[in-house]
Amino acid sequence: MKILFIVMGILSLFTSCSGKKEKLLIKNIVIMKIPINLSVYLIVLFFTLTACGERTDGLYGTRYSRSELEEMGVNTEHLFIFDGDKISYNGKEFWPGMSIEEVTEIFGEPYTRTYKGKAFFHEYITYFWDDWGVMVSTQLRDSIQTVMMVDIRWNLTIGKALELANDDDLRDLVKSMKEDNPKTYFKGNILVGGVPLGRMTNVKKDFMEENELLFFERFEGEGIVEYMVMDSYDYTKLKNFNIEDRYIFYYTILMSTDYTKTESFMCILNKYYL
Repeated sequence: MKILFIVMGILSLFTSCSGKKEKLLIKNIVIMKIPINLSVYLIVLFFTLTACGERTDGLYGTRYSRSELEEMGVNTEHLFIFDGDKISYNGKEFWPGMSIEEVTEIFGEPYTRTYKGKAFFHEYITYFWDDWGVMVSTQLRDSIQTVMMVDIRWNLTIGKALELANDDDLRDLVKSMKEDNPKTYFKGNILVGGVPLGRMTNVKKDFMEENELLFFERFEGEGIVEYMVMDSYDYTKLKNFNIEDRYIFYYTILMSTDYTKTESFMCILNKYYL
């Protein structure tokens, strides 16, 4: 019985760890069926607290200092962090489902312009932070412009699309895409699942292999990978949404046509149909 309590105590300390090595260590501890004395317990406890504990003394309460983030190429002036259970800007939590006024207050700067459009069965408004390279799109819900997507842009390749457009309607669509785009692109990297993501990130080679979040390629050759934010997120935070609406977050990364660079990162709130 003493051994059982000790193992349970060790495992409880590991619950704050999210890295792959820590998860493997938990598995090994569970598999071991040997007597554990007090000295072994203390050694494992020390290792847990020092090597596996989550740092909170970094910039804006993160696990990284400003210098560590800058070494990774992360933009510390506009620090966006997207994890499985939290989304933050400069240490302030935000999420799709908030009103545009709430997100604007968190960003601390007013948007520079807006663009009204229509997609399928709904109208939307895109708010631009042109100097940052960030776009926020809303839909009207209960008379509130509700944030449904946050889009961080590093690039938008439209030259090839213009070449392939074979009629005036398609050319007008491609040109409108240029208007529905920040005047400048995002500088540096953001953090997604604990891994830096930016223009020069090779998503399939580096980002997906190292990430704490399980991204998958939606369709072979499409250049899009996604991660569904499901049970880890507290969906009760959403306002103006009923549980039966079955909305879900997902992260989408758009890659360049040669898969070696990143075009944009999107955090989207949408219907969950599965």
